[in-house]
Amino acid sequence: MSSRLLVGGSGNNSPASASTSHSLFPSSSRVASPVGLQVAKIVVLLAIGGLMLYALCESFLFARPHHAHVARWSASDVPKSLASTPAARSELPWWVAKVRSLHSDVAARADTTRLLLLGDSITQGWGEQGRPALEAFLDPRWQPLNLGVSGDQTQHLLWRLMGPGSEGDAAAIIPASQVPDPFIDAPATAAPAGNPAAIPAVRARPEGAGELAPVGRQCRLAVLLLGTNNSRWGSRALDTLYGLRRIIVLVQEHLASQGGHVLVLSLLPRGDFEAPFLLNQEVNALVLGEGEQMDAFSAEELEALEAQGDFPLGAQETARLVRQASSAPSPAESTTGPDTGASPSGVIPSALHDPSSGVFVYDVSAAFLSSGEALPSARRDMLLEEELEMDLFKPDKLHLSAKGYERWAKLLVPLLAKHERLQQQEARQADVKAAQQLAGTA
Repeated sequence: MSSRLLVGGSGNNSPASASTSHSLFPSSSRVASPVGLQVAKIVVLLAIGGLMLYALCESFLFARPHHAHVARWSASDVPKSLASTPAARSELPWWVAKVRSLHSDVAARADTTRLLLLGDSITQGWGEQGRPALEAFLDPRWQPLNLGVSGDQTQHLLWRLMGPGSEGDAAAIIPASQVPDPFIDAPATAAPAGNPAAIPAVRARPEGAGELAPVGRQCRLAVLLLGTNNSRWGSRALDTLYGLRRIIVLVQEHLASQGGHVLVLSLLPRGDFEAPFLLNQEVNALVLGEGEQMDAFSAEELEALEAQGDFPLGAQETARLVRQASSAPSPAESTTGPDTGASPSGVIPSALHDPSSGVFVYDVSAAFLSSGEALPSARRDMLLEEELEMDLFKPDKLHLSAKGYERWAKLLVPLLAKHERLQQQEARQADVKAAQQLAGTA
């Protein structure tokens, strides 16, 4: 009886069950030996210990850090990664030519520009498909300087802003007049394999002469839209964030003396490939925060800017389509300590939005979606074609059409007006504070 209980787990004595028991468990293995039980216990304990060790390692090595840590970084604190280490695309003659062309453009216009446009092909498009919209809606006094380059990732813009030699990089610059300069849809042109003589008239740019260095004090605003190419080539969202953070630090340092602001835009929706879209979602979750977004315009700003005619789309429509990232809690509000970064309500704020440092993050993605509503950060399935406002995109579902740039320009106008107004207020407050300090020392 005890034998059958050990093997079959039942007291059934029928011939059928007996024959089944004998066929599955030979008589020699019906009762486990004490040594076998000990070995089994050791194996189970080792397996449990291994799982616990793996979970511990995963939590330290692979878990996403809390956003608030990133928001407190200084230039020296930005973690090194491929996306945050300056790199030139010097294997592409057209890119090298484009960079040299931009360098010449910066040198010629550094004293007149009041607005920097930083990014990749989508930003570069302001000079092509977007030119009519830019000229129609943007006040000429801005004199925007377009530093977008097709295909660039965060590390490439870093290299351009810092210049060769900033981190041991001595890539050469080729005169733009001698090499094709494709734009967005044109195929990239590389030097023939094994024939370096085909690359003409190489001349190195002076060390440290980055695109940012010559920009004068009258430039007080920069608009940054970058990162979708990092996603296209498989960068982790966190690494892309590191690259963006380092770019922002550079631009902040350059504009800080004149009270400059950096406007960081969320990555626009893309409907071409699933993997980059999903990575963009992760990047946006870090950049925008994972909580309820704020109104981009206060009631006072809406009224004032509407009176000035700075809402080409209309004040209420613009307020609906443009949202400001979730803010970090103030020290008085935070009860969770420095290691969590979450507010008392559990909201994780934007990793980049920091108005006190002149960095403002905006979500404009809703303006390019047929629903007119931003995608939830938790979404992890591919964007459908019908969800895109397709007349705003080119057929590749990535780059903007002329209508897309018109939509973007109509959103940009009120944002620039808002920040110009903020900077004027900040300047007045600084003057009052200086006067008070002077009176106190008199």
